[in-house]
Amino acid sequence: MLYLIGKKDNPQLSLMASAARKNGVDYTKIDTDDPQFTVSISPEELLINGLRPESKSVFFLSGVYYQFPFLPEEKAFTDWTYFQDFHLSQQQLKSQLYSLLYILSCKKDEYTLVNDFIPSINLTSRYEVLLKLKDGGFRVPKVCLSNSLLKVQEMHKSLGGVLWSYPDSNSPIREITYGKLDDLFNGGHSSIPYLLYEPVRGNVLRISFFEDRPILVNIISPPERKAFNEELEKFTYCIPEGELEETGRKLYREFGAGFYEVFGILDDEGTFWFYDISFDPNISYMDQDAQNYAASRLLELMLKKGGIEKKIPCKEVLQGKRNTVFLKRMLVHLFEIQQNQEL
Repeated sequence: MLYLIGKKDNPQLSLMASAARKNGVDYTKIDTDDPQFTVSISPEELLINGLRPESKSVFFLSGVYYQFPFLPEEKAFTDWTYFQDFHLSQQQLKSQLYSLLYILSCKKDEYTLVNDFIPSINLTSRYEVLLKLKDGGFRVPKVCLSNSLLKVQEMHKSLGGVLWSYPDSNSPIREITYGKLDDLFNGGHSSIPYLLYEPVRGNVLRISFFEDRPILVNIISPPERKAFNEELEKFTYCIPEGELEETGRKLYREFGAGFYEVFGILDDEGTFWFYDISFDPNISYMDQDAQNYAASRLLELMLKKGGIEKKIPCKEVLQGKRNTVFLKRMLVHLFEIQQNQEL
């Protein structure tokens, strides 16, 4: 059985449900907004809405990562009483989702959790993700953290970079425009630091992975780069065929995540700069044919991971024009690890 868990109107869950129907896969959608949604856990048993999931089931959660509260540093993920205390708190929904995630992670011999955030959930900021990537030998841009309005304004003006908020609560990181800076500070300072990237000129790439297997590459050419390569469409999708597998293995060793998405920029020299990794990605933003392909491929890998007997081949085909020569050259250089990189 495939369990799809998230809000009722989550487009990605609808997409995965459609892929399951087309391939004859049994699934159950669980709406976390439903007042009747409950998770009951104990060291021996898991009940969702009062029912015990079938053994060897596969669980796919979507749109719930940032609903989780960040754990205090002194608490270990194996501290069972901490999760039980959350059940008694007013943040009941967050408690139940977090506890569900935890128990599924513990019962790997019985259930398969596709997007397991537990190995990476202590990375509470984009800054920590970048540091971990840098320590692993990946290219990351220069970044700066500050809670001073004056310093942030100076950095924003001199670098022309993109500003992101650094969360110290259960809220997503978001892009901040220069015009909104005054609203973010009280008396010239803020209790929340802000992160500024050094700008890199190039094409934006979003690459989705399942564990160490690349699924799809999305190349977004900014309007100002149209003159650089007019044949490259605004949204171009490419199916990786081996070029990214070594990178996937390195990322999987570093983070241990299941379904995740890499976000970064490929510069004119062929170097890829990591900007972020999302551990709760969304493929529903893509064009329809790319959505269908990614969902079908993801479903295929999910079932294989869960040991479900019904193996499905990915039947979807990406349509549309692609500059295959340019993309091939791009992927050959993509994610090259610089052995002599200064850390």
